[in-house]
Amino acid sequence: MFALRSGEEELILHFSADRAFPWLLLQDDVARARRNSTDLFPALAGREIASVRVAMGDRMIRMDFTDGSALLFILYAGKSNALLLAADGSIEDSFKKKPAAIDALPGFDNAVDIPSLEEMDAALPAASSMTSDKALRGLRPWLQGTLAREIAFRAGADLDATLDTLDAEARARLKRTVLETIDEASRGVAHIALEDGIPARFSLVALTQLGDVATLPDAGLLDALSTFARKRLGLANIEDIKSRALKAAAREIERIERSLAKLATPEALEAQAAEHEKFGNLLMIHANDYPEQPGQMTVPDLFVDPRLVVCIPLQERLTVIENSQRYFDRARRARASVATVLSRGAYLQTRRSALTAFRSRVEAATARRALRDIFNESKDLMESLGLTSKGEKNDAPFPFRRFTVFGGFEVWAGRNSANNDELTVRHAKPNDLWFHARGVGGSHVVLKCASAAQVPKEAVREAASIAAYYSKHRNAKTVPVAYTERKYVHKPKGVPAGTVYLDREKVIMAEPKLPEGEKDEA
Repeated sequence: MFALRSGEEELILHFSADRAFPWLLLQDDVARARRNSTDLFPALAGREIASVRVAMGDRMIRMDFTDGSALLFILYAGKSNALLLAADGSIEDSFKKKPAAIDALPGFDNAVDIPSLEEMDAALPAASSMTSDKALRGLRPWLQGTLAREIAFRAGADLDATLDTLDAEARARLKRTVLETIDEASRGVAHIALEDGIPARFSLVALTQLGDVATLPDAGLLDALSTFARKRLGLANIEDIKSRALKAAAREIERIERSLAKLATPEALEAQAAEHEKFGNLLMIHANDYPEQPGQMTVPDLFVDPRLVVCIPLQERLTVIENSQRYFDRARRARASVATVLSRGAYLQTRRSALTAFRSRVEAATARRALRDIFNESKDLMESLGLTSKGEKNDAPFPFRRFTVFGGFEVWAGRNSANNDELTVRHAKPNDLWFHARGVGGSHVVLKCASAAQVPKEAVREAASIAAYYSKHRNAKTVPVAYTERKYVHKPKGVPAGTVYLDREKVIMAEPKLPEGEKDEA
């Protein structure tokens, strides 16, 4: 946007270099965006405009300043740009990528080079093998596309037929229609062609070939252009907005599917609890026996068939009774996890259903108003997808690495020292499990849970592996990882970023790796 002032009067020159739909509009007032905006062409401030000229028959507008410099607006689709030219014609600055040079410029005299009947009599016979619209394009570059097809349509010429198939009367009618259509355009009446009720083309002639055309005889050209550009831009953006929302929803649905796939079933947890309970009971029966070798004890399976034996893994540093108690604790945790699994599964399925319904509604929306209504009705969901209620990306995307581990639990990992502090101090809850590679720099890792007692051992191991992976010992075979509940992690004032102290901790040896199916988030 360029602010133009004359005394107390101010106008805004609004330029868009959109690849598909560039424009230059003079408007009374345009509010500057509060975000994602910057000052361009600072050297222009205070310069006095000497003249504004349009290139002959071309889509370029030149604004000359009294010091000899100029601002050149190029409005070619795909090549649009704004160039600040020095007095010697060199490029001083540019809106898009600065080109090394520009081609020879046409004359800027605000004129349209209208072909005469005599010129058409001389030029069209040489284009006899062309269709009428292509022949007109060769006559003048601006006599092409929609305008050329409109002229041919009005003249009653078959758009697929070549000029040599037209009789003398049809060719004369085509030439007359060219001049009549150009004369109509000079009257300055705005026409907007509609497609399914949507503004598709702006024209200075009625586009009768398209059928559905709105004529705005009482609207000034600038107002009509502004109205069309605003509506057309909104419609052009609708597919981008839909695409962002659909991609975000698809990513979240995929993440939920992974979580559901890793969610342990109540049946599996109950079977695990029953096995741990059996091991605990068998060890209690053999409390006075000694393991035949370190790390395991083989005993008769009294609960299935005494003729069979079962090998029970042991922790070497614990007694047989202590190992028995450990298995009873694991059985209790497995049964406690059932409620968590059911709750987590119900939440994930409900969220998946909401996202699936949201995606279907967005896919079916064909108007910006419909999208706006959908987004407004789904504000919480939009925010969780990292989108605003307008479908734009939030300035602050999800700040941490995010993974799903066994049981469908989420694990968040910090990206750097400051991010580690953010995760631990602001986003981790007291009962979440906190992990960090012991004695070495690395990410703070948090396993989100309502209670540590309900987290399966497999989930703990996978979270520890993530902490090992995002540590300076990533290439080691195994890494000692300290873990505890977040409420036992403290950060005193004045210590460096990422530094914390633990009141209590456990240590697990973990292989540095990510959970199956999860990707590394740099």
